[in-house]
Amino acid sequence: MTDTRNRGIKYLTQNLGQNKPKHIAVSKLFDEEESWKGNTVWWFDLPIEKINNNPNNDYYLLGESDEEKFIVLKVPNQFFIDNLDCFDTQYKNCIRLHLGTQGENRLVDKRGMGRIDFSKFEQ
Repeated sequence: MTDTRNRGIKYLTQNLGQNKPKHIAVSKLFDEEESWKGNTVWWFDLPIEKINNNPNNDYYLLGESDEEKFIVLKVPNQFFIDNLDCFDTQYKNCIRLHLGTQGENRLVDKRGMGRIDFSKFEQ
């Protein structure tokens, strides 16, 4: 488990009073030089099988915002199922998300064709 993942899970449990959820993905903050789009993003790969097998659960997406804080999104798995054709799914049977971190594209998926906005799921 990476340091970013450990810190994200610790942040979730300590600051939001959550037990470790069944479905969680944590992303470091990728700066312009590390991102293929040339913008800062949070990058998540979510296994489609895991989502399909648990449609009534939520997927927690945690994006590093600094050394001690994370953005937290609580996204219903059914949302991913309903919008599957809007996401990039060409890599290892995963939904690959690149969520913008700033301005008008904050929490908007920059990878998929649907440009889905995840801001309504922020905790």
